[in-house]
Amino acid sequence: MIKSLENLRGQVMLLTTVVLSGTFLVVSGMVGFLMVYKIRQSTDMTNSTKAILAADSGIEWELYRCFKCYSAEICDSDCPAPYSPPSYSGPQMANNSIATTTVIFNASGTAESIKSIGKSGNTARAFQMMLKGATSTLP
Repeated sequence: MIKSLENLRGQVMLLTTVVLSGTFLVVSGMVGFLMVYKIRQSTDMTNSTKAILAADSGIEWELYRCFKCYSAEICDSDCPAPYSPPSYSGPQMANNSIATTTVIFNASGTAESIKSIGKSGNTARAFQMMLKGATSTLP
């Protein structure tokens, strides 16, 4: 009987070592995953900045197109398709980001808002400018 208890002690020690080793392996794997996530997030900060700047450029581009089409009114839907002369090309970004813009009209044909989405890499940021209550002429 004493001999079997001594054999069990060895098995318990071996089992404890295996469990502790497994726990350390899981914890170190989780820490490694979190570190990779943080590194990826820091590189996405650069893409986020590029995307925000692209979205801002898209809003400015749409405002330029609106005021070039009609200097007295803001983005009237009667403006020729695509509501500006074709010589106004979209903003060209030197940092390879892209801006896509949309003008949202109400039922009477007046623009309500301008939405711009900037993209850089896998990151997208958006701005929306509400034109409701805006004056139709410059002060």
